[in-house]
Amino acid sequence: MVHQKAHEKRAGEAGGKARGEGTTQPGFKLWKLRHKPLSPISLGKGRIVLGCSKYRSMFTLTMEQRLLSLLPVELRQTVEQIETRIGNPIRTYPLTEDCRRIIGNFPMLNLEQRDGRLFVDVMLPRGDLPPAHAIGHEILHAKRAVLDSDPILLTSIASRCVAGAAINNDVAHLRVIPEEMGHFREAGPFWKQGFSDMLVGFASRILNDPDRQAVRNDMLRAWLVASVVLPDWDRSDHLKKQLEEIGAGRDADNLTRVYSNVFKNKIAVLSALVRFHRFEATGFQTVTVGSDPVPLPSHS
Repeated sequence: MVHQKAHEKRAGEAGGKARGEGTTQPGFKLWKLRHKPLSPISLGKGRIVLGCSKYRSMFTLTMEQRLLSLLPVELRQTVEQIETRIGNPIRTYPLTEDCRRIIGNFPMLNLEQRDGRLFVDVMLPRGDLPPAHAIGHEILHAKRAVLDSDPILLTSIASRCVAGAAINNDVAHLRVIPEEMGHFREAGPFWKQGFSDMLVGFASRILNDPDRQAVRNDMLRAWLVASVVLPDWDRSDHLKKQLEEIGAGRDADNLTRVYSNVFKNKIAVLSALVRFHRFEATGFQTVTVGSDPVPLPSHS
């Protein structure tokens, strides 16, 4: 979220790499892609990507004590539950330089199906360990996908992959960021500063970005996430003025109203974001770990 454009670039480049079918343990059916390939797209803070092995170096560790010690007891238990569910340890890899240039010096979580098994990998910046809340953030994203079976948006339309990745990212943040702030006191100030930094980027994009639709969509998602997870953020009026400047103030109000009506239905939230992006539901599917893809419901 803090580095939205970098996230979108990486998400677009990372698409189209899911593969494999099968099961890991009785009763756990891995999702698989049927018919023509659907581009797998990222899920959270630009950090969860389905299939980004092109960025992986050969060095690997298990998720050892130095990382687990950063987490509160509840999240250590979450790590154990995820590992039990997938039948594999959560492993850590260093970010390659190419990946760091794309997403910044942040951790990244990778969900990937290989050889009929599901793997969850945490990719770490080189050097000092990231802040505890940043590691916790990635574990919470894995929890949403693996344990809570949150739906993931897929698309076969190349021109929609970047936007679909961003929708997944921000829909996940509606639940992950509050959980992160509940575990880590420093997470609230981090996210407030991150959204404030986005205002500077939006101001520049309003003046210079020729893709007006992408600017509008990114600002609407930022408005929704900030409204839900940071209701006391003191710069929300500034973001609203920016939205009004591009003629999207009413859209912002309508989006928060629609979300308040459907927030308990995760697929309905994805569908609402697709509609507010002015996309047709045709060409989108949703998938959860443990099920096959299904068409995204048409907009009501």
